[in-house]
Amino acid sequence: NSWMNNRIVLTFVLAEELGRFLHSDIPVVWKKYDEGLHTWLLRLTEDFDLTFPLPREPVNIVPCLLPDEPPEDVSKSNCTV
Repeated sequence: NSWMNNRIVLTFVLAEELGRFLHSDIPVVWKKYDEGLHTWLLRLTEDFDLTFPLPREPVNIVPCLLPDEPPEDVSKSNCTV
């Protein structure tokens, strides 16, 4: 469906700089659609593994748009598995 492709492309354009799709951008990205669909559209990107939510943050990661190098403020000592 071309309308969905257009919205997903716009999502990725907004997220391109850091591979992060801020939830605050949702009203801009999906302004043509009823606000009641915004959560569904976001979940759709997650269901198709296009984006992944970050726990406790209003942002989804877009893996294909993440920079090659990790940010300077991230170190292995900060990571827990």
